[in-house]
Amino acid sequence: MRLNFAILCFSAFIVFQPSMGAQAPSDADAADKVYTAHDWLATETQYAALTAQQPENARFWYRL
Repeated sequence: MRLNFAILCFSAFIVFQPSMGAQAPSDADAADKVYTAHDWLATETQYAALTAQQPENARFWYRL
């Protein structure tokens, strides 16, 4: 019974989470695409901007 309740609560959380809707691609998504495409000049430009916006994000620094 507890398991069913837990599954129901988790499902409701996933379904009604507002951030799960369709979103426009973010700057991080665009930077990820050029990174995976090995376009290093564009990668440097985009991740330099992202590290300036979010200096605490280690992934951005690593990819820069």
